[in-house]
This record gives sequence, C-alpha cells and structure tokens, in this order.
Amino acid sequence: MYKTKKTHLLMAIICSLGIFSSQAYSYGEYYSSFEGEWEAEISERDEGVLVGLELYVRGNGLRGEFKILSDVEGDVKKGMSFYIEDVKVRGDNLSFIVPLFAGEEDDNLFFELRLGWSGLSGTMREMYRGSKIIPVTFNKVRRRGLWY
Repeated sequence: MYKTKKTHLLMAIICSLGIFSSQAYSYGEYYSSFEGEWEAEISERDEGVLVGLELYVRGNGLRGEFKILSDVEGDVKKGMSFYIEDVKVRGDNLSFIVPLFAGEEDDNLFFELRLGWSGLSGTMREMYRGSKIIPVTFNKVRRRGLWY
C-alpha cells in the first residue's frame, strides 16, 4: 500500500511537470504567431503613410520596432524607427505604445490590434485627450526569413 501511494505521488509530479513544460512551449508558440514583419498604410486627411512593424520574441515577451517607410511631412521622417513600449498580449489582442519623442507623451501613438485572418487589425490614436481614433490593418510581409 505504501508503494502505491509513493507511485501515485511520483506520477502526479511527473504529470504536473509535463503540463508546465507544455505550457511554456505553447507560450512561446503563441507569441510566434505575432512574430514577423508587418506593413500598413495609415490614412488621415487623404494622406497615406506607409509604416512597418517588426515583432519578435525576447525572453518571456514580445518586443518590436515601429518604422516609417514613406515620406511624411513634419518632424517624423522616412527611415526613422522607434522601439515599441508597454507591449501587452491578451488572447489575440495586442496593444503597445510608440514613443515618437522623448518626454512628449502627448505625441506617443497607442495601438490596439487584434490578430485575425486579415492580419493585425484595430485602431491607432495619439495619446492626448480627445485625439482622433484611426482604423489600421497591418498585413504580414515576412516571417523568419520567409516572404509572404
């Protein structure tokens, strides 16, 4: 009887370790569905700006860069890139902030996106109160060296 209890306890420990390791594996696999290079055209007042978003897994989280891919009037120029901050993933939802200028939080861009068949779709807005909400859809262009 004592051996049976010991065996059951050992089996319970082995099973729980298997569950934890499979959760860790699926956690990394989960983030990998966001991983890659994405492009979108953000339109406001009949002007379109081509932007890129590169997402990659680092440690236990998702990191990335936001890039300006077309000519823009104003302080932001083609070729500029910004590391994204405050990245949150909940289910198929992704949100993050793009800090355009250090110390000027009102100019930061806030994205709320949802992963779907058509790409990453959602909205973008500047961080100041009353800013306009702009719809945006990022299409995957590249993933781990493969072009789509």
